Amino acid sequence: MQFLKDEVKNNITAAAVAEFYDKGFKNASLRRIAANSGITAGNIYRYFKDKTSLFDEIIAPVSQQVLDMLYEERYTDIARGHFQDIDAIMEKTMLLCRAHVTEIYILIFKSEGSRFENLRQSFTELIARRIRDASPGGKTPGDLTADVLAAAFVEGLFSILAQSRDDYTAIEDQIRKLIVFFFAERH
Repeated sequence: MQFLKDEVKNNITAAAVAEFYDKGFKNASLRRIAANSGITAGNIYRYFKDKTSLFDEIIAPVSQQVLDMLYEERYTDIARGHFQDIDAIMEKTMLLCRAHVTEIYILIFKSEGSRFENLRQSFTELIARRIRDASPGGKTPGDLTADVLAAAFVEGLFSILAQSRDDYTAIEDQIRKLIVFFFAERH
């Protein structure tokens, strides 16, 4: 019986992250991942069933962390214009970004063809729901308004991540401004 080696699996995972970042899920190749991790293409199947299972192992935990964060009640408070928790939210957001910026980038921009490809739509729907929940009476002046605001917010957030990928100070500053712009109460 052959034992799987953590070092080999870690090499595969590192090569896969680079491949998914460069090519995206849809165009990634297990042959290239295997070659870049120093193993044969056939040997990769001892560690992962297929490209989907490899992608899921890398991306699913990050996706779940992002969703868990967005489902916190504090985010409804922000949608209501209550910013007392903004520092805690920004700290948690930045910790996640610093730990997983490459995986988040892959999740958002390179997941076409995977089960995560509709993530943008899911985020937008979640944010729209948060906006509706935070509005007086649970409705915005027309449901379309919440959808439009949510889509603009999500696109702004993703644009910040794409343009400021490794500049955490810029990411934090821009996300904070985006949150205040979209959710600050205006009198």
